[in-house]
Amino acid sequence: MQEAGRLFVGPPPTLSNQPPPDELEQMLAVARKFDVAGRDERNRALGKAGEERAIEHERATLRDAGRDDLARKVRWVSEEDGDGAGYDIESFTPEGHARLIEVKTTNGWERTPFHITRNELAVADARRSE
Repeated sequence: MQEAGRLFVGPPPTLSNQPPPDELEQMLAVARKFDVAGRDERNRALGKAGEERAIEHERATLRDAGRDDLARKVRWVSEEDGDGAGYDIESFTPEGHARLIEVKTTNGWERTPFHITRNELAVADARRSE
């Protein structure tokens, strides 16, 4: 029979739930350099620019299809009504069918993960057949 491998037993957790002092110092150094508000502001600006680009694309596509009437009806829902509808843009196919578009914008590569809310999923599921 082979002897079982040894278990690693680390220090017990502290009552304050703080990491060990050497890790705490590293974490504090990173936190001092990280501007959460600045990142949030940049992400919001990037998201808004992506939505703006998508809405212009939708309007141009409809105009190119000879549907100026529908291009004028395209709505930037998240800008006009707020961000709780579960989609950002209300558009149309050239045939006049409604299209709900949720825009996700990144300055990363095409496989960058993104967050999708429960509400966005629920709206997509409920409107799947439209």
